[in-house]
Amino acid sequence: MSHEIRTPLNAIIGFNDLLKHSLLNQEQEKHVDIVRIASQNLMVILNDILDVSKLESGQLVLENQPICIKEIIDNVINLQSQKAKNKGLKLLLSIDQDIPLNVIGDSTRISQVLINLIDNAIKFTTEGYVELKVIELARKNGISLLRFNIKDTGIGIDKEKQKMIFDRFSQAESSTTRIFGGTGLGLNIAKMIVEMYGGKIELQSELGKGAEFYFEISLPISNSIEVSSTLETKTVNSNASLAGKSILVVEDNELNKMLASSYLKKNGAIVDLADNGAIALEKVKQKNYDIILMDLQMPVMDGYTATKIIRQELKSELPIVACSAHSSTVENDNCIKMGMNGYISKPYSENTLISVLSSFFIEKSNTKKELINSKITINFDQDDFNKILGNIAIEHGKEFVEMMLEVYLRRIPQDIIEMEQALKNQDREVIRSKAHLLAGSLSSLNFEVGTKLAKNVENSVFSKDFETINLKTISLIDYLKKSIKEIKQ
Repeated sequence: MSHEIRTPLNAIIGFNDLLKHSLLNQEQEKHVDIVRIASQNLMVILNDILDVSKLESGQLVLENQPICIKEIIDNVINLQSQKAKNKGLKLLLSIDQDIPLNVIGDSTRISQVLINLIDNAIKFTTEGYVELKVIELARKNGISLLRFNIKDTGIGIDKEKQKMIFDRFSQAESSTTRIFGGTGLGLNIAKMIVEMYGGKIELQSELGKGAEFYFEISLPISNSIEVSSTLETKTVNSNASLAGKSILVVEDNELNKMLASSYLKKNGAIVDLADNGAIALEKVKQKNYDIILMDLQMPVMDGYTATKIIRQELKSELPIVACSAHSSTVENDNCIKMGMNGYISKPYSENTLISVLSSFFIEKSNTKKELINSKITINFDQDDFNKILGNIAIEHGKEFVEMMLEVYLRRIPQDIIEMEQALKNQDREVIRSKAHLLAGSLSSLNFEVGTKLAKNVENSVFSKDFETINLKTISLIDYLKKSIKEIKQ
């Protein structure tokens, strides 16, 4: 059902976006904005309904990845700040400085709980403030017990109504939906996610005196600086461009095919189209493409099968970005295992599509000769460690930087040893896995050169020629060794 709903919704949002950038009069612009707001609201409702379905059927599985709680909180506050500002509200934040730097958890679901609770607080508050407070209650045997409080000065909730506030499609009064909007699913979703962590959401409120929601969850403390770095949307790099790039769009849905083609041509790409994986294979044999945008579910031959043949039979390293209306971590992981290099979930915006595809053309070496010439020399001017770490210290404090570097200097030497051993064994999977984790670690420290080197290694493991993998991995190892030396100085 997810695929059947997301596909037409992707077309509505996408073509409305294209329409907005055409020549319109004032009245037409107003109509386009109405369609945009309505379709975005529909997407929110769809996502809520799908999440409830997954939670109730037990299909939603919490990820266990190293995550930074402070980073999650900052992102949530930034996301909600404009909404609070638009209502004239203060959005306050208080974080216990003793909370662990990194824990093991699911950043997406923890963010979802906080967003739902803060969004709910802003919705039902007309003046005053909304405050998020995070404290560590206890720490024992490597487990941190964290408490999250969301307090507001809103309309409050009657004692009798509090018993049903977490039920599906439930709001305190029948008039609430009419006045404030909403589906009544946000709190229900938050409750179920917190319960998956073994916690419970509590509520203290009186009618007319605001409300305070709070919950406690226990999370293992992580000794790693790795931050979950699945195939995420990247910001468009000013040096990256699709102009003149030959791109094959493999998609069976006519509307989605037209939309992707319009976005890409608008950004200067040369676009070919294929209705399924079988046609795509024939086109790949006849023409050298720079990248493929591959739908997963298609008749005749699906995207997985086409990718497998491209990698194993055609022996091609051609970048392949998966595109699907099924948005799930499992499918994301399956794409990586099958040899794809990226993943975009429908519906996507023009910026998301262009950002992801452009990222594959940043400082890319096109020949083995270039790789050999650049193997040893790494431009550390692009990673000015003193400047980068100084900026982080200004934003997060000197103690935060010292903690990050302590972990970095303890962990990276072991990573180097494991990668060197993997090179000797020609173990592609270990190399890919270590490079993937290192990309997240280096990215969290804003080490851009290192991040690119790690991603180059990760993307190279499907190469027929192991020498290519070897050269890129050696470049990464050299970078890591030099970074340790620079930081220690």
